[in-house]
Amino acid sequence: MKKENNRTFVLVLTMSIILLAIIFSSGFLSKITGGVITRQLSFCEETDGGDNSFLRGETVYVIRESPFYKKNYKRQFNDACSYGDTLIEYHCSEKFRRLASKLYHCKKGCEDGACISEDN
Repeated sequence: MKKENNRTFVLVLTMSIILLAIIFSSGFLSKITGGVITRQLSFCEETDGGDNSFLRGETVYVIRESPFYKKNYKRQFNDACSYGDTLIEYHCSEKFRRLASKLYHCKKGCEDGACISEDN
């Protein structure tokens, strides 16, 4: 019984090694592209060049139609002043290509979605 189990194990191991050798030598793995996701599912665009507190900008975040979203989801966010000297700056996160926001305290105040330049 033990010899039969050992033979079966050796046979299965040998067949597995042969199968792996065939797969690697045939170039089959180089043809795998990960093509399940054929397009970027979300993207972010902005008008003020990024995280820029002295320039008012608009940021648009879009999630494309996918199995999770039945239609495109699109939102626009405008940089905005809050409480006179606080700026809410919307921008695209470079690392994750997603919407991000940051609060700035504007030393000379905030006007029309941007900090007033310190040069003025």
